[in-house]
Amino acid sequence: MRSNQAKHKTAPKGSPIFRRAIVVMLTLALSIACYGVTVFAWFQSELLNTGNTITSGTYSLIVTVDEKDTTNKVPESNGSFALTAGKGYTVTITAEGTTKGYCKISNGTDTWNTEAISGGKTFTLTIYPTVDVNYMFTEVWGAPQNDEKLIPDNYQIGEPPAESQEEPEVPVEDGITQPGDDVTNPTETDPTTAPTEGETTAPTEEPTTTPTEEPTPTETVTETTQPTVQETPAEGEQ
Repeated sequence: MRSNQAKHKTAPKGSPIFRRAIVVMLTLALSIACYGVTVFAWFQSELLNTGNTITSGTYSLIVTVDEKDTTNKVPESNGSFALTAGKGYTVTITAEGTTKGYCKISNGTDTWNTEAISGGKTFTLTIYPTVDVNYMFTEVWGAPQNDEKLIPDNYQIGEPPAESQEEPEVPVEDGITQPGDDVTNPTETDPTTAPTEGETTAPTEEPTTTPTEEPTPTETVTETTQPTVQETPAEGEQ
């Protein structure tokens, strides 16, 4: 009996083990209480801030393509414009919005990037396609990178088609053939043109104008009669 009682002896209240157990239990209870207060405060807290306005930036491009020297506009189809070879086109890009960006231009083979276009600004471009091709114009936010190929305003893609040069027609004057005249099939005959060899050209009769005869003034001739002198014979001759 004594041996069993000795094994089940409890530690006295003043022993170090009892004090340590009390400290652990109090620490655990305090931690649970603090966590509960924190969770309660987290779900009950509010943040009131008045007078602030939050706005987001906007950016878009309006692209119009006009055929040069005409009033024809190229319609847009699925975000692209069909351009015909041998013609010239004027492209106008207008930026709208509160921020800035740039336009990426592509024809399926080559790609160009415009300079930065701020909202409210306009960018103009001229295109001379050598083949029938579709051009696409895409807006991109922000500024273009330094390593990208940038094109400035009023840039030109391609070269205008060469115009055929025709020799000007030089009129025939005084029967003299000028360089560039078509003498094989003349359409008009000038009466003053020199006749071809073997042909006789009748001279052109010019209208004869009969002069108006003016009346001849009558001349008055005064005749002077000389007196007759009679000679008297001398004496002795009788």
